Amino acid sequence: GRNLELVRNLGLDRASQGFEFTFDARVLGFTAGITVFAVLASSLLPVLALLRDDPAQAIHHAPWLGPGSRASQAFRNSLVVVQISMSVALLVAAGLLTKSFYELLGENTGFDAEGVWTAKIALPQTRYEGAAAAQFYERAIEELRALPGVTEAGFTSSLPFSGNSSQGSNVVDGYTPPPGVPEPQSNQRVISEGYLPSLGIPVTMGRNFTADEPERVAIVDEIMANTYWPDGDRLGRHVRRVFDPEDQWYTIIGVVPTVKHTS
Repeated sequence: GRNLELVRNLGLDRASQGFEFTFDARVLGFTAGITVFAVLASSLLPVLALLRDDPAQAIHHAPWLGPGSRASQAFRNSLVVVQISMSVALLVAAGLLTKSFYELLGENTGFDAEGVWTAKIALPQTRYEGAAAAQFYERAIEELRALPGVTEAGFTSSLPFSGNSSQGSNVVDGYTPPPGVPEPQSNQRVISEGYLPSLGIPVTMGRNFTADEPERVAIVDEIMANTYWPDGDRLGRHVRRVFDPEDQWYTIIGVVPTVKHTS
């Protein structure tokens, strides 16, 4: 009872599963129907005109079938060239579009959304502030993990490909930007300890977050790690956001593969 009520309150019973790219049969059928209708509608008037007239007489008196002048022949030849060129261009464009679509299907996003349910939660600030919000999330995670078939549950401030993105400037300890170059920029996410395993994101160096961290800690991706610590010594380094107090650093405890958040 309580578990099912939690699922309904979080909207998980209406959530989409993952970020899969699939063909929609309804959209495909609608597009095919519109195409057939457009072809029939555009050819209906010429067909009706032919039915009203004698085909033999219409062909006999058709001026474009005669030898005509050189100018008319050149014009007809030009039309043929234009039609062939447009057909080739459309075929090439369709082929490139199909090729790009299948490459998109095989693109590595850095996470596995198979069997993942997501829901967006917006807590009223008048009721949930500070510790109250943290207690809600902890309680929700515990009850979600208790549901049959659920192997992991976690929270994040922004899901990949959700349209929400949080970016900001960072101060990297030991790194000084060259003159005229701004501070390093990065995507910034707040996640719980269950987020990475929920999406199958491995920690390639160091460790994952725990529920109770004794200090301010951070996990960075391989691009940031390779950019600012190419010597391979990333763990234990420090980074902070530009608006954080100068004495409030985050200690890097782990490195993960780069995860795509936008297309």
